[in-house]
Amino acid sequence: MVVTAAVVAGLVGVVGFLLVSGTDPVETVVGEDAADRPVPMVAIVEPPTLGGRAPLTDDRFTAAAAVMEEGLAAYEDATNAFSAFYGKPESRDVVVVSAVARPVASADAALFGALRGLIKGGLAVEGIAPVDPGPLGGAAKCGDAVDADGVGIAVCGWADEGSLGVLMWYFSTADRATTEFVELRGKIETRTGPAPVAAAPSSGDEAICASFKEVQEAHLKRVLDSTLEQGARLDPAASRVVMVTFAEELAAVAAGSSGPVADAISTMSSEAEKIAADEDPTRALQTNTRYLRAAMEAQSACGQ
Repeated sequence: MVVTAAVVAGLVGVVGFLLVSGTDPVETVVGEDAADRPVPMVAIVEPPTLGGRAPLTDDRFTAAAAVMEEGLAAYEDATNAFSAFYGKPESRDVVVVSAVARPVASADAALFGALRGLIKGGLAVEGIAPVDPGPLGGAAKCGDAVDADGVGIAVCGWADEGSLGVLMWYFSTADRATTEFVELRGKIETRTGPAPVAAAPSSGDEAICASFKEVQEAHLKRVLDSTLEQGARLDPAASRVVMVTFAEELAAVAAGSSGPVADAISTMSSEAEKIAADEDPTRALQTNTRYLRAAMEAQSACGQ
């Protein structure tokens, strides 16, 4: 078995997303009312074995893990992190882990970014779908990929308020991987306190929150599909089309409704139009604090 460049580059792409998101304005916005938010006490630990698999200590594996850990070590607000390979290549049973404990403003957005990081790194993950995150909560998704040597790789990722991680199973499929995903995550992520409980939307906001969630999921799928087609960072024209569509859908969700949730979604829509009109929509998305603030307000009010 060869640790392909696409796999290493893909996981480095995840690290790249983590480093970028660490300076994202959304962190500052969330920090303004941090005293009012439950702070998850999360730790990422490197288990001695993973699902009965021993760590791989061959140079080719430790070198690849070291590349990923270098990036994670530079992550200023990370409390702990690790990357490692487990299993037996000769038995076609290898699992790759890369995980970090750090504040996460939006689990869905962080997870989407991590999976997109894999794709931008050269490992195309397809058929991505939500899966049960298990008792630790947060968001979780799995999909399938094939490396340059034609080896099937199952990819699962999770994100919650205090951590983000990716698991990859060589010689496997997402359907098989999901049967042990929750168990393996539980060996890697631990909590020293109660898990944060997301606020439930008020009864009057349930309908608009449901529509808001559908629109967000459709938007993320469009971005992911466009990234798969281009195989790299979305060019301005593609980003513009995606953001214009998202702005129109958000406006439709907010239309005819009133209250804090509708107002936040309406603000998202108007700011999304401005982002689409920018010469570099991707950069504008990362720096538009009004959009990011409104997104966090809407997601928090809807318990997302």
